[in-house]
Amino acid sequence: MKAGVGTSEKIVRKEAPAAPSHNKTNAISAVLSLLATWGSFATVMVVMSSHMRYSSPVLAWIIFAVVCMVPVACVVLAVRTYKRGHASYWFEFSTFTITAGVVLGLLVASMVFHFNFLHTWEMSTLQRYTRVDPAVAQGRSMVDAGVVEFVNGTHLDHSRSMGFKNVDMYCVVPIVAPAAHTLTDFWAVGMNCCGDGSDFECGDTKKPGTLGGLRVLEDEHSPFYDLAVEQAEGKYGVEVRDPVFFYWTQGGDQLLQSSWDHGSHLWWRFLLGYLFLSAAGVSVFWASHIKSKD
Repeated sequence: MKAGVGTSEKIVRKEAPAAPSHNKTNAISAVLSLLATWGSFATVMVVMSSHMRYSSPVLAWIIFAVVCMVPVACVVLAVRTYKRGHASYWFEFSTFTITAGVVLGLLVASMVFHFNFLHTWEMSTLQRYTRVDPAVAQGRSMVDAGVVEFVNGTHLDHSRSMGFKNVDMYCVVPIVAPAAHTLTDFWAVGMNCCGDGSDFECGDTKKPGTLGGLRVLEDEHSPFYDLAVEQAEGKYGVEVRDPVFFYWTQGGDQLLQSSWDHGSHLWWRFLLGYLFLSAAGVSVFWASHIKSKD
């Protein structure tokens, strides 16, 4: 009788440890891709639209340059892994989305910074003057003015408005005191709001009781306003020594606050909107990859 015949043996087989779920791996990769994509956008948004960019621009750009090293490093690694035949579709996708996040973050942050926040921060460094009499004050004494309120009776002298055409129409009109005065250093200005130059309708011109001015800080526009004032000097014989330009408005402080609030709302909308956009992109990519596997 052969050994083992008629006997029962229990064969115990050790099973190998179960491999990690492919779906679980994909889920982790998707979450990491989402965080990296939105994180790159959010970091650039925070740095390049913050007060740091205004007060310490060199530091802000250095931080941005450091952030840019992340997508550059990802591109280098993606190329190397592809050449070695170990390409990861999630890594390649994340490399693209991180790069897009940095670029879009800079564009959006710069837009909000220049159009909403910058003017408010610049005005915060200037002085606020009240009860300014254009017949007494001179332009040289108001070079540090930001928001100005003139005395009652101050008005715009529409009979001496002028416009200078250089692609856009640069419109100017003297801000004059209740009593007639030959010296005119204070001018209300605007762009493309005076027709052929003789009908000034910029800002809050049509609102009765307007006595406020918001200082013009855009250096690229000032030379053209200067030329318009020179034309007014020659045509009307007004005396101008040190012209100071203002946007004619009922409430300069309210206008600045409105601009700040609008910029803040845009900032949050872009930040949260890009989070949802990133999540949608990751979901679509994940779904398309699963479908291609099937």
